[in-house]
Amino acid sequence: MNSQTQLLQSLTTTSPYPIRECRRKLGRSIWMWLLLERWSGPPDMRVRSGESIRAGELAQALGVGDRQARRDLQRLRRAGYVELQNTGRGFRIRLTNPTSSELHRP
Repeated sequence: MNSQTQLLQSLTTTSPYPIRECRRKLGRSIWMWLLLERWSGPPDMRVRSGESIRAGELAQALGVGDRQARRDLQRLRRAGYVELQNTGRGFRIRLTNPTSSELHRP
């Protein structure tokens, strides 16, 4: 079993988000979202306490290229999963409230 599959299985049981539905909606961007979820925390779900993060740093953590990391971030933003603030040197990222997601509608 590869490491991405193990990560997905472990988060399926520990995450408050509906992982399988998110996977269908986000495609390969799910890995970026899972990484950001791991790096965020209460009370406001800012990733790494609101510190500016470069796309290259995210790319390195996921083992993808910088352009792919930026595409994944934009896909997450368009889907309403994250809010991005461009700092000129990177991004400040905040996960949005999962209860407001369209996935949680009956």
